[in-house]
Amino acid sequence: MRAAALLALAAGCGAPDAGAAPALDPRPETSRFGVDYVFPLDPYYRDPALARTLAATGAGWVNFHEVSWAQTEPHAPRGGVHAYRWEALDEAVRIWERAGFRIVFTLRLQDGWFAGPPHHQMPFPMPLAFFFERNADRLPRDLEDYRAWIRSLVERYDGDGVDDLPGLRHPVRHFQIGNEYANPMFWLGAEDEYATLLRAARAAARAASPDAVVISQGIRWNDLFEGDPGGEHFEEVFGGFLATLPDDAHRQEWRRARRITEATVALAGEWDVLDAGGNGPYAGASSGYMAWVRAEMAKGRLQAEIWDAEARCEPQIAVVPYGSYHPELEVPGGQQILAGLRRGDPAVVRWYRAEQARVLAQVFVARFAAGFEKVFLGMATDWDHSLGALSTPNPFLGLVDRGGHAWPALYALRDLRAALDGFATAERVEAGSGVFLARFTFAGGRAPVWVAWLEEERVRGLDDPLPARPVRLPGVTGVQRVRAVPTTSDRAEEVPFEAGTAWLGLTLGPTPVIVEQERPPGGT
Repeated sequence: MRAAALLALAAGCGAPDAGAAPALDPRPETSRFGVDYVFPLDPYYRDPALARTLAATGAGWVNFHEVSWAQTEPHAPRGGVHAYRWEALDEAVRIWERAGFRIVFTLRLQDGWFAGPPHHQMPFPMPLAFFFERNADRLPRDLEDYRAWIRSLVERYDGDGVDDLPGLRHPVRHFQIGNEYANPMFWLGAEDEYATLLRAARAAARAASPDAVVISQGIRWNDLFEGDPGGEHFEEVFGGFLATLPDDAHRQEWRRARRITEATVALAGEWDVLDAGGNGPYAGASSGYMAWVRAEMAKGRLQAEIWDAEARCEPQIAVVPYGSYHPELEVPGGQQILAGLRRGDPAVVRWYRAEQARVLAQVFVARFAAGFEKVFLGMATDWDHSLGALSTPNPFLGLVDRGGHAWPALYALRDLRAALDGFATAERVEAGSGVFLARFTFAGGRAPVWVAWLEEERVRGLDDPLPARPVRLPGVTGVQRVRAVPTTSDRAEEVPFEAGTAWLGLTLGPTPVIVEQERPPGGT
């Protein structure tokens, strides 16, 4: 981390006390908050200090991304005997459990001795295309070897006392089968082969542990539903997007992505949880996305729990060509901002990290209000100074830098989780034009919590002032405290307010504010 960037932020915005043990939720599996893109087989992510730093968010879950068959069974079985290498995964499980997290495994195959032939080709040139082609998943040659790997992995971490990891604190019950298979970077198998893989994995996981929970590969529609809260304009937006693509090869690739996405939703019953991940900082697309998912599931009278296992919070300073349905959402002067981040310009770093904290809070609240059961923040760390930087135009993605120093977004997540985790219901409440207001209720007599911000009419750039205007939030009464999520340090800013008999008055901007009501009479 560049010294200039650190100096640009308040002194409180560094690494939390690495020696302090986090307060463990007595029922962490009920937490609705998680962090994503932790690679357990990479030594960088097996640093106990990193786990403790991210545990300061209070999030109950971590998604172990890329638990790879190729890496955990590097050689074919001999004489029918499998030789698994669990050492790195064991170490990661122990470290992140000690930090207070419950764990999800995202299971990948990659290019191993078992790999079957690809049935699809990487369609476009890109950095490291050869690497991604070799490491994209496809159906194994022998599904029984795959089932054996799944059974052995689930058995080791299921906590039933049989062949378990010594010292396991909590069973690992949640297993995601594949990652974003509509993207050829991750799946080069035939379109219909994911169903075969999923059924094999589910049967093997349940054979090892009846309590195993299977999560679908992540479906991703990015910003498609921005400005479409009812999800009613999918065909219009998708068709218009295809028309902007430069050639039929691009169009065929996106049609393939759509078919795989819709087929995954239709496999409800083979999976227990649908990962309808946002894969971007698109708070405004949340309700339309959920409406589309529910409409797709209704076609087959299907019901299931829906998570977002990869919400994102980086400001849109680098739109991927031919990858955005709404390129007008890109921050003006994005490439200049990106250059400023790379050279550690203090003013740019401060602006960007404040925006990141705002976006994070907006995305989480909008997702919950739309009906997502759990939301995971991806990415956990920045990707600059790593190979991951070669696969993304903006590597400044995380809650912490590569040295483990916390950005304001970490504290925004911490405060949001402390206020909202354990909610019973979440809903958006009409509050007038340009105002987002969400109400969270709780069981056990706890008072509701509200979150509000001013929705912006246009995308701001680096030198644009923050908009602000006085508003009256209807129905928000008995208010005890109003505070803005942290954007420049580890501290929330108290917000002055005026309390009416049926409304709350305050000056609102794009920084989300958390409104705490007084506990009702008789509440516990």
